[in-house]
Amino acid sequence: MKRILLTLATIATTALAWVACESPQEEKTGLFLIQNDTKWGFMNKDGNIVIPAQFDQAASFAEGLARVCIDGKWGFIDQTGELVIKPQFESVASFSDGLARFMANGVYGYIDRSGRVAIESQFTTAADFAEGLALVSRDGQKGVIGHDGKFVFQTDATFADYSEGLANVTAMKNGRFASLGFYDKSGKVAIEPKFEFATQFAEGLAAVKEGGKWGYIDRRGTLAITPTFDRAATFCEGLANVLIDGKQGYIDPTGALAINPQYDGAKRFTEGLAAVKQGEKWGYIDRTGKMVIEPRFDAAWPFAEGLARVVFDGQWGYVNSTGNVVIQMELARIESDIEGLDRVRLENWSHYIDASGHLVNLATTGDKD
Repeated sequence: MKRILLTLATIATTALAWVACESPQEEKTGLFLIQNDTKWGFMNKDGNIVIPAQFDQAASFAEGLARVCIDGKWGFIDQTGELVIKPQFESVASFSDGLARFMANGVYGYIDRSGRVAIESQFTTAADFAEGLALVSRDGQKGVIGHDGKFVFQTDATFADYSEGLANVTAMKNGRFASLGFYDKSGKVAIEPKFEFATQFAEGLAAVKEGGKWGYIDRRGTLAITPTFDRAATFCEGLANVLIDGKQGYIDPTGALAINPQYDGAKRFTEGLAAVKQGEKWGYIDRTGKMVIEPRFDAAWPFAEGLARVVFDGQWGYVNSTGNVVIQMELARIESDIEGLDRVRLENWSHYIDASGHLVNLATTGDKD
């Protein structure tokens, strides 16, 4: 086991994730974000420093580039640590769909991978691109634009994140999020807003809330799995974690229980394993429900590139698929799981919502992308 005196950058996680199975931040690069005192850099899975800690702030790699901050300005490095887009922006988001959002003089635009401004800064709010589209607002107009910066259609939506060709469109109404249905890429309503809440599509299904219970619809909007669950997450690797009578388990795409509800917490499957919580400790199960890494961690994250982040005995570390700690670090800070809440992005800021879709005021947990 390799032990290094560094601290790991982390993000908040939830017991039931409403995000799609993959994201740009999960790109497989073999590089892991680290912090040494006040500077940031990257190591490989063996714990060796690949890019020395030299940046004031940094984020994980997305589409081959990582955003970094030097002397208050943001730019991008490649996987060798070379600055390929010089630090010049007030703020930037990670690359998504070939473009990265940036801020100049208080408004947003988009740059391409060469650093060229692809869409001039003009938007009051702006989201990341996905499947060629992004939700923005400007001069009282709110809608979805294409890579040319022109409006494809207008909408009052708060969220319009595309996945598998459809966007789960939601809006804030009376202090809570409400579903406006699913839109296709032309802005037409593909699935009518008949559900209390819904997630993005993943593996052909989207979780929906109806009559206080959760089930799943297919891309036609037809109920594929009857709403019977207290909570439901998106499918990943053919399984989705659900909540029944206070315990979490997993279902298959037919709605049948693949792993009986027995856990106090459960996360999505990646690389054939899922983190589950029994009592106060986390371990990992395989797709049959067999506990392959016994619960002994205070916190645990999904596997990526053969390793999973864990916290134990006041230490950060990475474990491999056999449960052996291969990298260990001093623990500097951790954003704890917030049971019963989910992390969402609203107007470029991270927020938390409860099971009913109500916005929860947690002033210390929001962070800007």
